Amino acid sequence: LQKLGLVQQAYVVAFALCDVAVLFGVIIHFLTGSPYYVAAIAVGGLGILMHFPRKQHLLDATYKGL
Repeated sequence: LQKLGLVQQAYVVAFALCDVAVLFGVIIHFLTGSPYYVAAIAVGGLGILMHFPRKQHLLDATYKGL
């Protein structure tokens, strides 16, 4: 089965969830002024870096089994 569209959808969902963490950190900063906003931004940024698209994910999705 060739399901490249699912790979794209998975990346969109992963990036959206990581962006929520970053936005939450920004909201914490502006509403409370707490210094812990950096932790939420760091978690979101690390998640975005870990979900960087790789060619292997596309190759795995296009593999044709017997």
